[in-house]
Amino acid sequence: MSVWSKLVRGHLAALSESCSDEVIDFMLLESGLSRDKHGEIQADSFADLNRYLDTLENYLGLLYRERAEKIFSDVIEQGWQGGDARPELDASFHEELEQKAKLAKKLESLNKDLLQAKESAEVASRAKSVFLASMSHEIRTPMNGVIASVQLLQDTPLDKEQNELVSLIWRSSNALLNIINDILDLSKIEAGHLQLNRESFNLRQLIADVSDLNRATADDKQVAINVTVEDGTPPYVLGDPVRVRQVLINLVSNAIKFTREGHVNVEVGYDRIDDERYNVIIEISDTGIGIPKDRIEKIFESYEQADASIGRNYGGTGLGLTICKSLVDLMDGYVEVESETGKGASFIITLPFRVADMPREEREIPGVPKNYGKKVLVAEDNVVNQRVAQKMLTRVGIDADIVFDGEAAIEAASNRQYDLIMMDIEMPVVDGIEATRVIQAGNGPNKKTPILALTASVLDDDRKRILAAGMQGFVGKPVRLTQLTQELDRWFN
Repeated sequence: MSVWSKLVRGHLAALSESCSDEVIDFMLLESGLSRDKHGEIQADSFADLNRYLDTLENYLGLLYRERAEKIFSDVIEQGWQGGDARPELDASFHEELEQKAKLAKKLESLNKDLLQAKESAEVASRAKSVFLASMSHEIRTPMNGVIASVQLLQDTPLDKEQNELVSLIWRSSNALLNIINDILDLSKIEAGHLQLNRESFNLRQLIADVSDLNRATADDKQVAINVTVEDGTPPYVLGDPVRVRQVLINLVSNAIKFTREGHVNVEVGYDRIDDERYNVIIEISDTGIGIPKDRIEKIFESYEQADASIGRNYGGTGLGLTICKSLVDLMDGYVEVESETGKGASFIITLPFRVADMPREEREIPGVPKNYGKKVLVAEDNVVNQRVAQKMLTRVGIDADIVFDGEAAIEAASNRQYDLIMMDIEMPVVDGIEATRVIQAGNGPNKKTPILALTASVLDDDRKRILAAGMQGFVGKPVRLTQLTQELDRWFN
């Protein structure tokens, strides 16, 4: 009999005084020990002994383990009748120490590999951020010129054919911009840099806007959009309306895309938690092609679609649902999907909200068209974007001086007082951030004039860098007239 078997047998003799045979047999079974044909315990190593002690602790408590360890210690100290067990114990302990030493070396080597992998991942992540920032600027800047020019062109007299062509350019350029935004959003989500805003917004109006934005596409396919909102659903809630709208637009547009005939239903209900908190439940269902049951879990993975033919037949990057689920998770909500092939699909999202008051902008009485009557300096190196900025600012009653680079902006700001300065970040000679620092550090007339960044970048690191340079806000590219006036309102009203 091994020394380990003798130790366990010694403890079982003491254990039998307080535990039944059934409990003892259960302890042996759970610890992986057995009896031979003579009824003797079979334990062959220090590991067997440890498993036995762990089983005692798990099922009978720490006190039983401590008592067993005391019995083992007493037995070892007293020696054995019929021969000394110390050589066997010493050999086993020596073997255990050798195994632990080998394991420690392996762990040390693994830690070094993990550290190197972590450093490589951080370098790759920084390189990815730099690449995305550069890509964002390089693509969004010309997109600014396209979208803004089309927006201005739509307000000019056009014949029917011209209007159709302009509408086509408008839809195509916005579709391209959406793809760019999807890629950048996914990158920010993966890096943990996407932050949610918290503001009061009109939930019912947002849902109506989502339906209206998609109605033209649905009408072209003769697909009906039906919206129902359960009585008692809070009209105003606290949350991030931009991200809620992004999720709903994606789900509704997907439903229309995959529905050849029939309808898309948007049903809004709620589950009241208390007077201040509600779970808002929004279900988007369709009569489209559906999703195979074995593919439902896959559709939320990046670049995945329910079927390989979907990308060819319907288009899309396979990022939309990934971003939707990530955004819903960030908002502490969850997404459920019910579908099968040929019988349509139903996406149910549940989002927790607090009830809010009516937003300030809804309480204000609409005024006359904007006419700020201010003087603004714009630094922008792209000729198309210069013309667009000039036309947009002129339309809202702003006299704008346009300069080509940061050096010219510094000179202009040294010679004339402006009510506001708008500065592109990436410019030749002197960039926008350096120009801002020079203007604010000098003693010219615009030392304290607010400076806004004109930027195509949506990365948090770039925004932090912009604010750290002394700029007081952003005007995103592509510049849209409504967003521009909202920012101008902030400074001039």
